[in-house]
Amino acid sequence: MFFFKNLFPRRARSGSALLLTVLVLSVIVLRLVVASSAAFIQIEQRSIASRNKKVAEAGAVACMEHAMNALGRNPGYGGGEVYTGAITPCTVRPVEVGAGTWVLKSEATVGMQTSRLQVRLSALVPPQIASWQEVASFP
Repeated sequence: MFFFKNLFPRRARSGSALLLTVLVLSVIVLRLVVASSAAFIQIEQRSIASRNKKVAEAGAVACMEHAMNALGRNPGYGGGEVYTGAITPCTVRPVEVGAGTWVLKSEATVGMQTSRLQVRLSALVPPQIASWQEVASFP
């Protein structure tokens, strides 16, 4: 009580303890609200990034299916186009033709999330997939 005697004069002392208590509790509650809001925002950002990644994956798959269909219908299909008939616009990279293999590459981006697919075909009609993989970047 010595602290309060020196801090507040005698006539202001009666409400000063209550005021100080309310002030301390308000600061504690405010810190809790700010911390929980920051945690909520971080969780929401992760959720949006996860959703964007799934949409980008679906777009890259749709783009790859378009490229496989186009190559099956026309063996001279070269790729190198932006396909807008998917969930999100996506890119079919130029088709790489090797000895009896065709490599197709597609990518789609939603927000800051990108999905890249690389598919190796061993036959065109019917399409026979030798490998299907998601890659971090194209060589």
